[in-house]
Formats: sequence, C-alpha cells, structure tokens
Amino acid sequence: MHPVSFITPFHANVYHNVLIHSSGPLPPIYICAKVGQHPHSTSFPFGYLESSFVNSLKFVFGKFPPNWLTYFKGTLVPLVAYDFLDRRIATLCGCLHFTADSVTDCPLLT
Repeated sequence: MHPVSFITPFHANVYHNVLIHSSGPLPPIYICAKVGQHPHSTSFPFGYLESSFVNSLKFVFGKFPPNWLTYFKGTLVPLVAYDFLDRRIATLCGCLHFTADSVTDCPLLT
C-alpha cells in the first residue's frame, strides 16, 4: 500500500494588510491582519484561513489624537475575512465609530 499524499490548497490572495484613506488632509494608513488557519471539516473540506483586522484597528486608532479620528469616522473597513481555499472569500465589513475611550463598530470590535 502506498502512503497517501496530501496537498494543502492555497488559491486566493489572503488579505493581510489594507490601506485606509482619510476624508481629510491625513495620509492613508495601513492596518494588518492576524491570519489563522482552521482545519478541514465536513463543511470546509480544505479548511479555511481567517484574517482578523480587529486588533490592528484598535491598536492603530487607539494611538491617534482625538482630532485626527474625525477624518476616519464612518470609513468602511474590513473586520474579518474568510478564505475558503476554493476561490471563495467572504469579508465582514463595518464603519468606524469612535467613543471617548475606544474604537467601536459592531460587537466584533467591543
């Protein structure tokens, strides 16, 4: 009996950094993703890659002075992207909102 060979499929470009533009005089900024691989299952025969931008959003915008945040308020940003390794990618997005003590958007950012 011959040993079974496995090949890890990798089809699409994984989102790992995204450029976010301001609505004013500030230059665009990059946010980076934490990328994790999930094992295969019945629902996902190749497994999938999950790219989360949540921590990067909190870190980057948490360092900005409050008056800079107004130039990014309401900007559409990716929160989590799923690459199913079979040419399908699903991306959850949200609009930036800032409070006095945090960056908020939806339950994923709180």
